[in-house]
Amino acid sequence: MKKILVLLSVFVLLLCGTLVACSEPNGSGGGTEDGNPVVVFTLSTGDTIRMELYPDVAPKSVENFLVYVREGYYVGVVFHRIINGFMVQTGGYTYRDGFLQEKAGLHDPIVGEFASNGYTNDLLHTAGVVSMARSTLPNSATAQFFIVAETSPHLDGDYAAFGRVDEASLAVVQRLQQVATGRGYLALGGYLYPMSDVPIEPITILSCELQ
Repeated sequence: MKKILVLLSVFVLLLCGTLVACSEPNGSGGGTEDGNPVVVFTLSTGDTIRMELYPDVAPKSVENFLVYVREGYYVGVVFHRIINGFMVQTGGYTYRDGFLQEKAGLHDPIVGEFASNGYTNDLLHTAGVVSMARSTLPNSATAQFFIVAETSPHLDGDYAAFGRVDEASLAVVQRLQQVATGRGYLALGGYLYPMSDVPIEPITILSCELQ
């Protein structure tokens, strides 16, 4: 009986640990002095990335991002696309058995909050800015996002920038952009789809916290 109780206790701890891996801290405070939400990611490299979100710039993008944060969606996903001198991208795939795997749990796509799609967004894609990734369709963004490693003005007006990492986190991003990359494969529906600029060694989001 005692052994059963111990096992149950361990199970509860593991379950609770999973539930709080990507959640809000206890208490009523949080965010910046301006009231902007702050999200902190812990990576498998031992680094952390702290980003401030700007709901006044891109309210729908921030709301969407926070839904995924609160649901714990980003825990376990990898940085699947890294281009040196440009950006690092994550938010869509896990890594298992040598292949990228699409993570279940996506919600409907959101509207693209950028100028070419009819929305005012004055946040430029300078180094450290966080922006929504999308397909060629303007209103196709779901959970994937990227962090600009080097200023990229060609993205301005065509992608929904919605946040920025702090100075220490930018240093992390600029180190990450230098990792070795190559061709990877996405396993989907029984087929393998080639993908470029995939890190050779997976870089995984272990936890995130909404502050």
